[in-house]
Amino acid sequence: MTNAVLGSASGANRLWLRTIIAGFAVASLAFFAVLLVMDKAHFGWLMGWAFLPVITSAVIVGGVVMLIGTLCIPQRKSWRGAVLIAWGVIAAISPLFGLFLFLLPWVLLAVTAPLVIWVLAGMLRESRTQT
Repeated sequence: MTNAVLGSASGANRLWLRTIIAGFAVASLAFFAVLLVMDKAHFGWLMGWAFLPVITSAVIVGGVVMLIGTLCIPQRKSWRGAVLIAWGVIAAISPLFGLFLFLLPWVLLAVTAPLVIWVLAGMLRESRTQT
């Protein structure tokens, strides 16, 4: 009986963990697109009238999805959960800083992205060993 209960709990935990990974991937792809556009000779054609709204929307959506997923896992009270919550909140509110000041939070998010990857890899590894 307890195996069935634990199995469903870890399955739900894995679902929310995948949700967090999806939110992180959406925000990270937006950062990658911004890095590509910096090379105007090769990727300048990506820059158009909809580039900035699409990129900022992707970062906001990725941050919100990541925040919702983190609030639904049991590890949200640990330091790992705090890192993921902080990353999601910063990503979700970064466009509120204005046209050029949103780059400062994006730099912070880009610098802490390896930490988030490390936290997510550890949580994914833990969820696989619990089954």
